[in-house]
Amino acid sequence: MKILHLALSNYYVDNYQYQENILTRQNKIDGHEVLIVASIEGFDSRYRRIKLDAGEYVNEDGITVIRVRYRKYFDKKYLIKIRTFRDVYKIMEEFAPDIIFFHGIAGWEILTIAKYKRKHPKVRFYADSHADFNNSAKNFFSKLILYKLFYRMCYKIAEKWIDKLFYITLETKFFAKKMFSAQESKLFYLPLGGNPIVSDIYYIRERNKIRNSLNIHNDDLLFITTGKFGPHKRLIELLTAFDKFRNNDRIKLVILGQFYSDIEDTALAIINNNSSLIYLGWKSSTEVDEFLCAADIYIQLAGQTVSMQNALCHRCAVALFPYPSHLHLLGDAAFYIKDKLDIENLVTDLLLDVTTLDKKKSLCWKIARDKLDYKQIVKEYT
Repeated sequence: MKILHLALSNYYVDNYQYQENILTRQNKIDGHEVLIVASIEGFDSRYRRIKLDAGEYVNEDGITVIRVRYRKYFDKKYLIKIRTFRDVYKIMEEFAPDIIFFHGIAGWEILTIAKYKRKHPKVRFYADSHADFNNSAKNFFSKLILYKLFYRMCYKIAEKWIDKLFYITLETKFFAKKMFSAQESKLFYLPLGGNPIVSDIYYIRERNKIRNSLNIHNDDLLFITTGKFGPHKRLIELLTAFDKFRNNDRIKLVILGQFYSDIEDTALAIINNNSSLIYLGWKSSTEVDEFLCAADIYIQLAGQTVSMQNALCHRCAVALFPYPSHLHLLGDAAFYIKDKLDIENLVTDLLLDVTTLDKKKSLCWKIARDKLDYKQIVKEYT
């Protein structure tokens, strides 16, 4: 089949492990002809928004990517929020897809897809939404003008032509219903996933390699946290909690990623005064996978991210804030933490009895294999 992925209401970033990257890669592996149409918006290694060149190229997975410009006059600071682009309909006509997957429902081009679907009713039209009240509609203009008025209007006009609207968490489902008035009958769960590491040989090799390089012993407890660390990630609270165990050689926390300037000085001051905190900066997706194999527990106080699912797929247990989405996906498979005290109590309990960790790892690994394998997830729309 010919599958068209459109990343026009969100970012498409080459060489990353976001959902758009992995879904398209898996479609290619499964033998489909895949095309990605993306905006010229991106971000650099410091997560600063940047403009990319328009044009066509082949990405790291051998998939053609076409980056399209905004329509004339709509590339201004505020007008870009309308998210309307040149040549989208023309590209669809030339590619003639069997399936269209529109990533992110906030924007004008959802109407372009609906127009194409009206003309080609046999085409399957899917969309997804990653927006929730933690990451979107945070001010008056965004909430009432963009989302409740403009984006909702575009979505409701297009809705009758959408076969399925996928949500990645319960929070995103609630947001879609509240801000877009999405019909329940259109909504289907499509979690962020990963590629479970089924090879014991690979897992053990990578685990030993990383732990040996960090001088971490088999009976040490290795925690890991990854990502873009802004204030919302509550990293300072996490680092402070581990300060209690600075004199315990069995406890280690690896931090992979980049700090926002808001927290960078504070975070580095704590890390530099605690040898159990290991900050290694930004790592490639392949390197992150290796470190996840080495870790025992992936820990974070923020909302659901693709890194958490990836951790499960690399046989980690997880310690997370009890958001509805985490409880919905993981149930009693996760450790739940709300604050610094909960983190301290968790570490203390594990030092006294590590058998609970083994049970949680086993439960998380089962969820990864049963629910988060992208080989299975893509079957929801192919």
